[in-house]
Amino acid sequence: MEQMNLLDTILTQTLLSHKGLPKQQQILESAIKLFAEKGYANTSTNEIAKEAGVAEGTLFRYYKTKETLLLALIVPFMQEMVPKIAEDVVGIIKLQVFESFEDLLRFFIINRINFIKGSNKIFQIFVKEVLYRDSLRNELIPHMNPQILNYLNDMLNNFKARGEIKNLPNEVIVRMVGTFLMGYFVSRFILIPENMLKNEDEEIEILIELILNGIKK
Repeated sequence: MEQMNLLDTILTQTLLSHKGLPKQQQILESAIKLFAEKGYANTSTNEIAKEAGVAEGTLFRYYKTKETLLLALIVPFMQEMVPKIAEDVVGIIKLQVFESFEDLLRFFIINRINFIKGSNKIFQIFVKEVLYRDSLRNELIPHMNPQILNYLNDMLNNFKARGEIKNLPNEVIVRMVGTFLMGYFVSRFILIPENMLKNEDEEIEILIELILNGIKK
């Protein structure tokens, strides 16, 4: 999964959902291209239609609004690929031998940073739309694989037994650490991408230190 371009992944999933409709496929492909290049808000339906080589009326025949078109792109991705991404990460983690929770955390952060670097424009579209659209967030939750949570529970329980992390509820740990990391990724790649330490390794170590020990002296 790490070597696959996320744009191609979304396109593949979308086209598989709309077999046998060439014009609709052209519209979807053009929308992905333009949303990635210009952003959702800055792309008009007229531009998408021109890129696809169809009349704007044809676009509206398939998608009543630009938002409907956006949902046609993002919802299949959330349903099909977000769980797959998580499964791939868990699969990679299972192949590793981690001496500590800190090592696991470091591996995961570096893994996700490299993934986002290869798909930065799509990450921006995806995050911005998910953050501000309840309908998209609600689509995501039912499609998370429960096996992933089971694996995370087993892993966290193991680290608790070794005395490495506090005996807090696993769902709290996952939610808090996940929220912290997502906030960092959004800040680094979307909100203030220029405000980063020159040494990426140093920034990652600071991030890990804050997660493990907070800011209290």
